[in-house]
Amino acid sequence: MKGLRYVYKSKRSFCIAWAFFLPVLAHAESSTHFYSAEEKDVPFSSAVQVDTILYLSGVIGIDKNGHLPDGFGDQTRNVMNNIAELLRKSGADFSDVFRCSVAVTDVKNIPEFNRIYLSHFSQGHYPVRMVYGVSALALGASVEVQCDAHHNVKK
Repeated sequence: MKGLRYVYKSKRSFCIAWAFFLPVLAHAESSTHFYSAEEKDVPFSSAVQVDTILYLSGVIGIDKNGHLPDGFGDQTRNVMNNIAELLRKSGADFSDVFRCSVAVTDVKNIPEFNRIYLSHFSQGHYPVRMVYGVSALALGASVEVQCDAHHNVKK
């Protein structure tokens, strides 16, 4: 510790140096797995697992036929079903989700969103969440949800 104080001269500099290097050291020992998006022409993965954290890309309400329904409720149901499928493919489920970010093009739809969203989580086991009102989403979607889950995912 004396050597480190000599090199960094102050406790503040020492803390800043460790704050910078610890994530680098932690990443060196981590494992990463990429889950390819089903659409081959998109420039992102549908999910990435780093150690026990699964990061899902934003999901819109496109159905299995590539169709985006017109109604907000139908899009929201598709979004949540698409997320459930991504979680299932990676060995996780909604009980593993700890954070969601939601983008909606009309904040007046949040109560309808909440009714559908809450049906996928156990009472009292809700992830932290942020809802953004946005002017537009990809492909004309009305809602997009991104989730993070903590799970020992099988590769």
